[in-house]
Amino acid sequence: MIKYLFLLFFYINYAFAVCNDCKQINIELEKENNFVLQIPNGSVFSDKKIIIDSKNNIIKKVLHPYTAKKDFVNFDIKNYQKVNFDGTLAVIDSCGTNNYFHWIVQILPRLYLIQKSGLHFDKLWFSYEFQANKFQKETLKLLNIKPVVAQNEEVYFKATNIISTNIIGNNQDKGEKAFTFWIKDFLNNLIIPNYQAPAINKIYIDRDDDGLRAVENSAEIRNLMTRKGYKIVKLESLSVVDQAKTFHDAKIIVGVHGAGFTNLFFAQKGVKVIEINAEETFMQIGNLLNANYHYFCKEDTACNFVKKIRLNAKQKDYLNKNYLTDYSHYANIWIDANQLANFIDNIEKLV
Repeated sequence: MIKYLFLLFFYINYAFAVCNDCKQINIELEKENNFVLQIPNGSVFSDKKIIIDSKNNIIKKVLHPYTAKKDFVNFDIKNYQKVNFDGTLAVIDSCGTNNYFHWIVQILPRLYLIQKSGLHFDKLWFSYEFQANKFQKETLKLLNIKPVVAQNEEVYFKATNIISTNIIGNNQDKGEKAFTFWIKDFLNNLIIPNYQAPAINKIYIDRDDDGLRAVENSAEIRNLMTRKGYKIVKLESLSVVDQAKTFHDAKIIVGVHGAGFTNLFFAQKGVKVIEINAEETFMQIGNLLNANYHYFCKEDTACNFVKKIRLNAKQKDYLNKNYLTDYSHYANIWIDANQLANFIDNIEKLV
């Protein structure tokens, strides 16, 4: 009983505490309420990616829902080494920062909100887990931003000011309203400003044979797509700008579900899309484009044309290191080439 009373006390006094010193700037975009929060003398913690105010209250309103579900009962500031930062830190790090989809859709648009607020920051903060992937470095360079990265999980930064924003693009909470035109416009203006080209290409997104959701019969599928006149594209080998241009130039896009479909933000209206082993996330982006969107087998639906294959040891090791335990979600797949060919033929005939 004492334990449960303590938990109740904690959540009332910390998880839901109000920051009286904070300054909130509200920003309305497409009738959607957004905000930027300024936290004087705030601190940010590398392992939990949480922000506390000057009175050590957790600022829950800027937490990603996944982070907010964590148990903070054992959180104790005494267990961390303090790094003082004389200036303003912008904190937009969140779950999935090192994933292309989360970076493009959920991280970068938060910088746009900060720009709209008129507030300025000295450094952009990231936790020790920040990988400085090629796509991260490229987009930060476009924004002329140099990040500061925590050295390890045992430090926290205490700054003169911390600014953060509401969570963006949380499709699980908002459904089809998760992705809005202002996000699309911001990304296009940032990555391919003034770029215009006709949508003439048919592209097939070829996944890395050594990565997750690899296609077991990839050579067979590549041969099929080549015969049908599709350009074989390996997105991981392209810059962010070239990925955006590739999707912008496409009239038909075919590929296995994965973060590469984030580039639909750069595609043109009415584009035809065939997503293999699909989920609903990217169709929500397609809705912004009035895309002619089609699933060739849905991940959570029984389908004889796509079969899941067990992951190998290397793939499982990668998932375990990144705290991803749903092996089925990332399983390799086998695709029925004949059925896919017939499906594509029918879609191509659609006006």
